Amino acid sequence: MKKKLTLIALLLLSVWVIAQSPENDRQAGLQLVQQQAASIGLSQADLQNSVVTNSYIIPSTNIRVVYLQQTYQGIPLYNRMQVLAFKDGALASNAGERFLNPELKSRQASASPKVNAANAVQSSLTALKVKNAENIRVANAPVINGKASFGSMNFSLENVTAELVWYPIEITGELKLVWQVFMAPRSDEDYWLARIDASTGSFIDKQSLTIKCNWDGENHSAKKHQLHKSQNAGNHLMPAGTSSPSVVSTASYRVIPQPAESPIHPGGAPALVTDPWTKSPGNATTLGWHYDGTTYYSTTRGNNVHAYEDRAGTNAIGITEASTTAQPSLTFNFVPNLTLEPTVRTTAPNQQFNTTNLFYWNNLMHDMSYLYGFTETARNFQANNQSRGGSGNDYVLAEAQDGGGTNNANFSTPADGGKGRMQMYLWTAPTPDRDGDVDNGIIAHEYAHGISNRFTGNGSTCLTNAEQMGEGWSDYFGLMITHDWSTAVAGDGFSKPRGIGTYALNQPITGLGIRQYRYSTDMSVNPLTYGNLASVVAPHGVGTIWCTTLWDMTWEIIQLQGINPNIFNPAGGGGNSIALKLVSEGMRLQPCSPGFIDGRNAILKADTLFYGAQYSCAIIKAFARRGMGIGASQGSSNSRTDQTLSTVDCSSATCNAPTGLASSAITASSATVSWTAVSGAVNYTVEYKLNSASTYTVAAAATTATSVNLSGLTASSLYDWRVRTNCSTGNSGYTNAQFTTTAVAACNAPTGLTSSAITTSGATVSWTAASGAVSYDADYKLASASTWTNAATATTSTSVVLSGLASSSLYDWRVRTNCSAASSVYAQAQFTTATVPSGCGTAFEPNETLAAAATIASGVTNSAAITTTTDNDYFKIVTTVTSNIVYNLVGPSGVDYDMTILNSAGTSIGSGTGSTATETVTLNNQAAGTYYIRIFGYNGANSATCYTIKATATAVATSCASTYDVSTNGTATGAATIPFNTDIKGTLSPSGDNDYYKFVITTSGTITMTLTTLPANYHLRLLNSTGGTVQTSSNSGTTNETISRTVTAGTYYARVYPSGSANNATNCYTLKVQLGTASFSETPLDITKAGILKIYPNPVNDYLNVSVPENADRQSLLSIFDAKGVLVRTINMTNNLQRIYVGNLPNGVYLIKLNNGEGNLSSKFVKQ
Repeated sequence: MKKKLTLIALLLLSVWVIAQSPENDRQAGLQLVQQQAASIGLSQADLQNSVVTNSYIIPSTNIRVVYLQQTYQGIPLYNRMQVLAFKDGALASNAGERFLNPELKSRQASASPKVNAANAVQSSLTALKVKNAENIRVANAPVINGKASFGSMNFSLENVTAELVWYPIEITGELKLVWQVFMAPRSDEDYWLARIDASTGSFIDKQSLTIKCNWDGENHSAKKHQLHKSQNAGNHLMPAGTSSPSVVSTASYRVIPQPAESPIHPGGAPALVTDPWTKSPGNATTLGWHYDGTTYYSTTRGNNVHAYEDRAGTNAIGITEASTTAQPSLTFNFVPNLTLEPTVRTTAPNQQFNTTNLFYWNNLMHDMSYLYGFTETARNFQANNQSRGGSGNDYVLAEAQDGGGTNNANFSTPADGGKGRMQMYLWTAPTPDRDGDVDNGIIAHEYAHGISNRFTGNGSTCLTNAEQMGEGWSDYFGLMITHDWSTAVAGDGFSKPRGIGTYALNQPITGLGIRQYRYSTDMSVNPLTYGNLASVVAPHGVGTIWCTTLWDMTWEIIQLQGINPNIFNPAGGGGNSIALKLVSEGMRLQPCSPGFIDGRNAILKADTLFYGAQYSCAIIKAFARRGMGIGASQGSSNSRTDQTLSTVDCSSATCNAPTGLASSAITASSATVSWTAVSGAVNYTVEYKLNSASTYTVAAAATTATSVNLSGLTASSLYDWRVRTNCSTGNSGYTNAQFTTTAVAACNAPTGLTSSAITTSGATVSWTAASGAVSYDADYKLASASTWTNAATATTSTSVVLSGLASSSLYDWRVRTNCSAASSVYAQAQFTTATVPSGCGTAFEPNETLAAAATIASGVTNSAAITTTTDNDYFKIVTTVTSNIVYNLVGPSGVDYDMTILNSAGTSIGSGTGSTATETVTLNNQAAGTYYIRIFGYNGANSATCYTIKATATAVATSCASTYDVSTNGTATGAATIPFNTDIKGTLSPSGDNDYYKFVITTSGTITMTLTTLPANYHLRLLNSTGGTVQTSSNSGTTNETISRTVTAGTYYARVYPSGSANNATNCYTLKVQLGTASFSETPLDITKAGILKIYPNPVNDYLNVSVPENADRQSLLSIFDAKGVLVRTINMTNNLQRIYVGNLPNGVYLIKLNNGEGNLSSKFVKQ
C-alpha cells in the first residue's frame, strides 16, 4: 500500500489546524474539558498545556467529540492527544495518553529554536538526497505559529514546510525540539518528513509517508511489463468539467454493479445502472454525483470524486471520461471487451469503461461511509461541504491505470481540506493485463484507508504505529460493500470464506487473494489470533488479524439481529449494519496511535453510546475467540511483541454492583455523589430523585468516571440516588444511598448606596459589598419614568458609571445582590444631574469630532453653544428598533445654524441648511443603530447664547400579519374567507388568542392544511360548517402541523390556537390550505380537460410532490420548463405520487407538464 500524504496532512495538529474547527464549537469543547477536568484526569498544569484543536457534535446525536492536543511551551507534542466524547454534557469516552513530565524529558529546553527554518530545510535536502540539492537555495520565510512555508521551490510537488514539534527520541526517551520538514520531491516517489534538531541543526531521522505494499501473492507469475499507451489518448483529453445552464437529473453507467466484487464474481457482468446515488438517502447525496454546488459536470467528476486516467504516471489529470449524451440526462454506456488490453480506447472502449467503474465505486464508498458516520465533521472527502462543518475542497482524485507502477494501488490521505488521491495500477499476471479499476474490493480497500486515517485522532498521522490496524479496516470495508447481503444467511460467515483481490491476482474467487488466509469465522479456515501478531508481516498481516476479528464480530451480532438486506439503509437494522456502525464510530472514539485493545475498547464504547451496550457480550465473544477477551492487554501500541492474550468472554464474567457510595460538596442546589470503581466495569449509570418522588432522573447514562455532580436541586430536601455497573457481560443491580441539601442562605441587599462624580450627563453609583454576593444587578431611570434601564447585569464590581443622562434631572437607581441560590430585593437611591452652566458653552465639550460626539437621549431637550468660529458640535442618538426620528434645532434669533444628520459610518443621510436659527429634519424608517448630529453656526453663532437640540425617536410599528388575520377572527363567525394555495400570515397575541379562517369547497376534494414557521407551540384544527371538529393536528413545540382530509362540498374553518398560554405578537405563523381532487371520485379523469396538475409544496425549496388521481394513467411523462420555455428535466411518472428533487434548480418560476399521450396536465411552481 503506497500512502502519500500531501502538505496539509503532515504535521500533526497544533495551532494551524485550530482554524478548521469553528470557534464556537472549540469553545464549547473547551468549556466541557474545563468543567470535567477531574473526570478526564487533567490537572491545572495539564489544562494550561493543552489546546482544543477540533470539536463537533456527531450529526443526529447529543454526543460532542473533543480533540485535546498536548502542548509544551505552546508547541505541540508529536501524536499526543486525547479524544473525548461527551453525551448530554457528561464525559462518556476518554481515549489517549499524555507525555509525562515533558519538562524533564526535554531537560527544560527552550522553545526558541537556535537553528532557523530555512537552515532546517537546507539540511533536509542533503539528508534526503534530493536531486541537485546542491543547487537549491532556501530563502528565509516567516514563521507563523511555529510554521514556515517555502512554496514548491521548483522541485516539490507540494509546498515545502517546516514546523516546530516536540519529538520523542525512541532510544533515549528524550524529548527534542525539532523542525519537522515536509517535502515531496518531483524526482522521488516518496513524500518525506525529515526531522532536524532545532538546537544543533543535525539530522535526527526521516519518515516516508509513502507506504508501499506488495499485493502480489507468492504464486503470482511475473512477466516483463511494458507501459501500454492508450489508443489515441491525446485526441480524447476532456476538460476537467463542463458547466451547463441545465442540470443533471439522471445518469446511467455501465459498470461492475455493487455488490459484485469483480467481473468474475457472481453478478459481475458489466451492466447498466441508473441513478445509483438513490441508494443513499439524505445528506449523503444532496448534490448527487455530478454537481459540486457550483458546476454541473458531464464527465466522471462531481462533488465526491474526479476520476481520470494517468497512463503517463505523471500524477497529472489525463482523460476524464465524458457522457455521450448532453445534460440533463448523462450516459456512460461504454461496453468493454475484457479479452483485450484494459487500456484500449478505440478497438473497444475499455479504458472508458474502467474509469467509469472507478468513478462509480468511489462514489459508492463515499455514500455508504457517510451513512455510517463519515460525514463532513468527521473530515470526509467532498468539494463542497454545504456549511455542515469540516473543510471542503478535498474530493478524491481517482487515477485509473496509473503508469507509475504495476500490481499495486495506493491512497494518499492529507488532512481535512487536502484532496485524497487514489492510484490504481494494472496487474500483469494474465494476458491481457487485468485492471485494478474493476477489482471493486481493491477500490473499496483503498478508499477505506482515507476513512480510517481521517476518522482517527488528528485525521492524518495517527496510524503509523506498529500495531495500527489500517489494513484491517480497509479489508473490512471492502468485504462489507461487496457482500451480497440481499441473499446472505446467518451461516455465510462460516461457510463462505472471502478472499481479497482474487481477480487482480488472476485467481478463482475461492482463492486466497492478497492475504495469508481467507476471511471466515471457521477457525480451521482462518486460525489467526492476537497471538500471531509478532510473527505476521506488518502492516498487512497485522491488518488481517484485525479484519478477521471484525468479520467474526459482524457475524456474531448477526446471530442476534439477523441481516439487513440493504447495507445502504442503516435504519433497516440487522447485525451487519450494526457492526458497520460500531466499527465506524469506534474509529472516531479511539486514540491516536491505537492498538488492538484500544480499537476493541472503542467499539465497546460505541456500543454503549449508540446501542446502550446491548451488543457488548457478542463483541467480547468475537474478540475472545481471537485472543482479545476480558483481561487481554496490548502493552505498547508501538510494539507487536508485548501483548497478553485472553480467551475469557462474557459467559464466565460477573458484573458487581458499586460499593463505597458517598455524597459530598452538598449545597442548597447541588451535590457530588461518588462510589468505588468496580473491576470489569465498562461504565456506570447514575440516577437521582426527591425522596417523595416516584420517578428517577438520569444524571449519567454511561459515565466512565466514579463521581457525578448533581445540580438544580431543591433546598432542604431529602434525595435518593443510585448507581449501577455496566459491564460487557451485562449490568449489575443498583446500589442506593441518600443525602439532604442544605437550606438556602440569606441573600442580603447591598447597603451604603452612594452617588458621586455627578455631571450634567453622567454619574457614578456605588455600594458596599454584601456578604455571600456572587454578583450584582444595577438599573436606573428618570424619576418621572416608569421603565428601568439596565446599567449592569451580574457585575462583580461595587460601582457602575452611568452616562448619557439628561441635565438638571432627578434619577432613581437601584441595585440588588445575586447569591449562589437566590437574589436579594433591590436597594434604591436617587441623585440629580448637574445644571448646564450659564452660557452653556462647555456643557457637552469636547465634542468637536465624530469620535467625541456627546450622547443625547430621545425626546430630551439639550442646551449647547458654538464657542468659536470654527467650532462644530457633534451629538449622537442610539436606537434599538426601527424608528422615525425627528431632529429639532432651535437657536437665538438672527443666528444661522446648519444641521447635518450622519449614519454610523459618518455618511450624510439628511440635513437642514436654511438661513435661520431653527432647523428640523425628519427621517423615517431608520434601522436600529447609532446616528450623529453635526451643528455648525454662522453670523455670530459663536458669540450667541445657547441653542437647543432634541432628537425624538418613535418606534415604527411593524406587523407580519396578512389582511386575513382580522380583528374579528377570534370566533368562526368573524372569520375572513381565505384563498386556496396561498400563504396566510397571522399572529396569536395576547395569551388565549384564537384565529379562525373560512374557506368554501364547491366540489368534493382533499383538503391539505399546513401550519408552518411557528414562533411558539401552536396547533391546527379543521372544523365543519357547524363548528364541529373534523380533524386536529397538535404536535409539540414548534413542529409543523399538517391535516389532510377528503371531504364533501361545503363551508369549512381552519382554527389556529395556542398550547396553553403560548403567544407571540411579532412573529407570524404561516397557514396554507390546498385543495385536491377527491379520492373517492368515480368519474374517470379526462386528462385533456383536467388542466391543473396538483403539486406541493409551492413555493418549493428541495423536493416537489406531484400528484394525480388514482384513476389517471400512471405511465406518463413529466416535463419541467423554465420561464423561457426551455426544457430542463424529464421524469417518467410511474405512481400517483412522484417526489422530484428540484433543489439544484436556479430560483425562479417553472412550468411542470404531465403528458400521457392523449393530453396534458400542467401547473406552475416557484423554486426559492
